[in-house]
Amino acid sequence: MALLDFVAQGLLNADATLTQRFCEVARGVSGAAKAALYVTDGSQVRCLGLAPPHLGSPLIETQDEAHFPWAMGRLQPSRFILVEDATRLPLAGGGFVGDLGLRSAVHLPMGAGSTGALHLYWDRVLQSWDDDLGAQLRAAGGLVVAHALDRRGESTPTRRRSDP
Repeated sequence: MALLDFVAQGLLNADATLTQRFCEVARGVSGAAKAALYVTDGSQVRCLGLAPPHLGSPLIETQDEAHFPWAMGRLQPSRFILVEDATRLPLAGGGFVGDLGLRSAVHLPMGAGSTGALHLYWDRVLQSWDDDLGAQLRAAGGLVVAHALDRRGESTPTRRRSDP
């Protein structure tokens, strides 16, 4: 199934299902060991999906936007960051990427103004990144992030007043 077809069908699903399935598809098409999808929420960055799913993983820790990704500060890549030796990249909850048995990582910004990001991790050294695949993941992921942000806005209760 093409990534954009997947997103078009998935927009009908609940946010958690869509973001989780996107991570699973991204992991599968990239050959990564792990995938995590993040969204900026104010000054915080939250994980919306993780593949394979885990209830407790340092990859799902909420983190300060000023230190995202990997405490590198406010990087603004337009397409991707490839970290060939990611073993010493810090995790938000403490420890390092290498502690999880992971060796390389890619950061893909997603959505308008990079409101989200996809992180892919491999348990082997990755020496190059296929940015044709990256472009497809950014396009599909941008739709997933936009949908999650729109749905979150819909579910936020509005304040009502009875006094003039």
